[in-house]
Amino acid sequence: MCIRDRNEIESADLKPDEDKDLEERFKIISNSEKIKIAINEAIFNLNGDTDCMGAIQKIEQAYRYLNKEDVMPELKEVATKLESAFYDIEDYFREISDLGEGIEYSNEELDEIQLRIDLIQKLKLKYGKSIYDILEYLENLKRELNEIKLADETKEKLTEEYDKTYKKCKGPVSYTHLTLPTKRIV
Repeated sequence: MCIRDRNEIESADLKPDEDKDLEERFKIISNSEKIKIAINEAIFNLNGDTDCMGAIQKIEQAYRYLNKEDVMPELKEVATKLESAFYDIEDYFREISDLGEGIEYSNEELDEIQLRIDLIQKLKLKYGKSIYDILEYLENLKRELNEIKLADETKEKLTEEYDKTYKKCKGPVSYTHLTLPTKRIV
């Protein structure tokens, strides 16, 4: 039983916190289509397309207009704030675009992750509440199996010594070293 348990846990090749990482990845992948749509909408709203301007171009257009010399001087401060917002939004646009490009998945990957999560859950039910508990249980099993192995080896050595000693004792007996009493006791 110990050997079977050890083999089952070792074959799972568990990593600390692997379950949390898998669950997080599963959430991302299972929601990736929704995330991708939301990112694409944000990209479109920020950048626009050939038919309409996006927020970035509109903000740029507004701050450039307000920054002209013939516009009210009080609007120069607003133009400066809009310009700052324009550069911030451009940075956000690049971040969102990069995130959108990084979201890829396959149903096979989703299935693999689900199978791995199921395996870990099964092991948790059998051997501990967390991966750390399971790995600790595995170490205890290894220690016990090693102690059993050492006990078996010790038993084998003692049996060999016993057999050798027994064979020596079973051989011809010499009584020459014994002295017999000279008087007979009746």
